[in-house]
Amino acid sequence: VPNLYGKVLVQFSIQDGGTVLLPKVSQSTLSDSVVEGCILRRIASWKFPSPPAGTSVVVTYPFLFKSTQ
Repeated sequence: VPNLYGKVLVQFSIQDGGTVLLPKVSQSTLSDSVVEGCILRRIASWKFPSPPAGTSVVVTYPFLFKSTQ
């Protein structure tokens, strides 16, 4: 979508084994639930290095979209 513009702030946890748990949009100016859902599905499939045993890591990450035209 060439006219996407805005910011999607996503929060998720990295659990034992490096798997992602509960990705969610914590803030968005994008106003496009289809794109937001796609971002969440992709993040849910990511793998990270495993955090120290018995811990999890909470990540908040911004995705910025702007037109290059």
